[in-house]
Amino acid sequence: MAQYKIVGGNPLIGEVKVEGAKNAVLKMIAAAVLTEEEIVLQNVPRVSDVQSMLKIFQDLGGEYKEKDSTLILNGAKIHSYKLNEEITKKLRASIVFAGPLLARFGKVQMFHPGGCSIGPRPIDYHLKAFTQFGAKVKKYDKYYEISIDKPRGATIYFDDVTVTGTENALLFSVLAQGESSIRLAALEPEVQDLILLLNKMGAKIQFHSFGRYEVKGVRKLHSATHNILPDRIVGATFAIICAATNGHIQIKGFVPEHNDLFLFKLKEIGVTYQINKDILEIFPHRSLKPTKIVTRVFPGFPTDLQAPFSLLLLQAEGKSRIFETIFDSRLKYLLELKKMGGNIEIIDNHNAYIYGPSKLKGCEIRSLDLRAGATLVGAALMAEGESIIYNTELINRGYENFAQKLISLGANIKELS
Repeated sequence: MAQYKIVGGNPLIGEVKVEGAKNAVLKMIAAAVLTEEEIVLQNVPRVSDVQSMLKIFQDLGGEYKEKDSTLILNGAKIHSYKLNEEITKKLRASIVFAGPLLARFGKVQMFHPGGCSIGPRPIDYHLKAFTQFGAKVKKYDKYYEISIDKPRGATIYFDDVTVTGTENALLFSVLAQGESSIRLAALEPEVQDLILLLNKMGAKIQFHSFGRYEVKGVRKLHSATHNILPDRIVGATFAIICAATNGHIQIKGFVPEHNDLFLFKLKEIGVTYQINKDILEIFPHRSLKPTKIVTRVFPGFPTDLQAPFSLLLLQAEGKSRIFETIFDSRLKYLLELKKMGGNIEIIDNHNAYIYGPSKLKGCEIRSLDLRAGATLVGAALMAEGESIIYNTELINRGYENFAQKLISLGANIKELS
């Protein structure tokens, strides 16, 4: 179990570069199943979730090479349609292998995917989409088996917006005979980036208004090279922690149009910043004002930034509210912040009030998931005295060299094993 020992009180100062988006590259690894030719991905983040996804790809028969931030994938020797039970139960994104495997082999055997402990995330939307394509779904004690005789296009209706459900439907439909229409589809930048790669591979996907994608199936996909977009959650996390320590940093590789509502909330609460192309500069502030955070699917406020943004709410002068609409168990980290002295009232699994300003004090706390872990690191950097954070290996799932980057900005962090 990895740990950080952190002494708070240092404002972050300097420059940091944002790595490629984890939530884009994971789906692109699955997309490599769709062709027997090489896929070259650039700006790949060195995070443990990527390594887990590569293990699944390799277990299916795929081959890959890594050099710095470049990843070369070759799916020519993929022979299995059965997903690895041990890995898939730990990684939510593993479910997006289902669409490509079903398109390539006409069947897939998969287990219920895992991921962060932030509440139940059912796969009903995925199964319903596959049945709308004409597939048959059989549920056994430990796994699902999905099969289809001849992949054909269809109109897919989702009951609600689902990112991985949209991606699975896209990954299946690109090789399906005829045309497909995917309705109430996710609009996240990472979904758009996946579409860019698929179209480079020879797919024919077009976006239409009101969250609709139109897909014309093709017989074969080919090789492509793609530079992955910067990780909007990572960039915003560094901005929040800098502001929470009243520091002054430049964040390179920040895409403003992917962070519209986050930037609005940053300004609303009183953080001073400046944007120059893809550089976000955060300046020291005098005081912060309370606000309300309501998580929504893109282009709403990201659920992945709900926990980090609480650091600023703790410093705001007055009563702020968090309303988490996406997941059922994503407020548990607030109990750890309360241990540090945060004045927080948890109403239920979705609602909490934060009363600021709260003066945090260092103590022993535990990371519960990826984003909560990054939040607790920020809290420890704000706090007076020394903190020990347990389970910090969870942070490595989605942040590349997180501790080292913070240390380069002046943070007092020691990594313990």
